[in-house]
Amino acid sequence: MAEHRTCRVRVAGAKVLIPLVLLSFGIVAVTDSPGTKALEPTMKTSTAHSANLGVQDDSQTSEDENEEPAIELPLPYSLLVDAAKRHSLDPALVLAVAATESNFNVDAVSSRGAIGLMQLMPTTAQEMGVNPYVLEENIEGGVMYLAKLVKKYENVNMAIAAYNAGMGVVDRYGGIPPFKETQNYVKRVMRRYGEFTNNLTQLAMKS
Repeated sequence: MAEHRTCRVRVAGAKVLIPLVLLSFGIVAVTDSPGTKALEPTMKTSTAHSANLGVQDDSQTSEDENEEPAIELPLPYSLLVDAAKRHSLDPALVLAVAATESNFNVDAVSSRGAIGLMQLMPTTAQEMGVNPYVLEENIEGGVMYLAKLVKKYENVNMAIAAYNAGMGVVDRYGGIPPFKETQNYVKRVMRRYGEFTNNLTQLAMKS
C-alpha cells in the first residue's frame, strides 16, 4: 500500500473547490505532497498612509480571520483528482468510473481478471505501460485509458461504454452496444458523475 498522503482542498461556503471539476468551482488551494505550500489568494493594499497617521486600516484582517475551513481529501481520492488533472479529464467523471468499477476498493480483483481500483485488464495495463497492482500506476493507467477513449469518441457515454465493453465492441455497433450489462454500466457511471459533480463536499467529509 502506498503511504497515506492527502490532498488539501479548501472550501468556500458549502462547496469544495477541486480543479477542473466545473468552471463554476474555480481553484482556491490544493496541496498534493508534503511540504508543498498551498496557493493562497492575495490582495494588494496600500497602508503606508494610514500607518503614518496611526490609523488602523479596516481593509486589513489577520491571517487567522482570512483562513478558510479545510477538508482533507485522502487516498485514493486525491490520486484520482491529480490523475484527472494531468489528463485533462473532469475529476468527477474519473471518480464516477472508479466508484462504479470497484467502489474505491484498491485491492479489487474481478472474476474476469480485472485488477485494482480502476479494474484494469492485464492487456490494458500492458498497453498503458503500468503495473496494475501498484495503486498509483493502476490509477494512472485507468485514467490514461479513459482519456484515450474520450478523445477517440468525443462522447462521454461512448467512452464509458468502451471502458466497460472494449473499443472493438463499441466500434462494431457504432455506439453503446445493445448489452444490458454495458447499458446499465453507462447509466450507473453517469448517475454517479452527476452526484460527484454536485456533492464533492460530501465525498470529502465521508472520506
